[in-house]
Amino acid sequence: MNTEFNVGPLTVKYMGESKTEAVTISGGDPIAATQHLAFITGPDGIALETAYLVFANGERDVRVLETGDTPSPYSRLGHGGRLGVYATGDHHYCEARAMKLGEEAWSNLQRATYSEIESWLGSNVNDFLSSIGGSELLTREGLFGDQSRRRNELACSFDSDNFTTPFGIFALTRPLPLLKGAKK
Repeated sequence: MNTEFNVGPLTVKYMGESKTEAVTISGGDPIAATQHLAFITGPDGIALETAYLVFANGERDVRVLETGDTPSPYSRLGHGGRLGVYATGDHHYCEARAMKLGEEAWSNLQRATYSEIESWLGSNVNDFLSSIGGSELLTREGLFGDQSRRRNELACSFDSDNFTTPFGIFALTRPLPLLKGAKK
């Protein structure tokens, strides 16, 4: 497992794991979870304490726990922009929706194209995803045959015990597009 890697100008450093209780992305009362911790740093004052949570009920997500002195628009990630992690067969996957700025510098998750993601990264996105244990970036339909209305969303799959790929996808689709000035 990579303990430190770059996502364009960002650095993701894995910090270990601990036990906690937290509320899942779907809401409700706090439940037991294992949290894998990483610190995402970069230019423009980006310093995000991030967790990949694996809940006792099987749900998973990546979220920012602490933004510290991280300035806007990145501080928004402290209360928005969680990355859902979902099971597909014996693997898990994440969608590659990206945080993009709208009016008044407020960001929300929006569909991102392959070329947008690659331009933010500054290199081949599939080479990057492969380097951290992920699949190619494909539509959900191409990745696992999804026929729902979300079938055209870009996604990446990975082994269920891989904690690196979700952090990489989070950095690639949350702070990196904001750093690069992605607009709705």
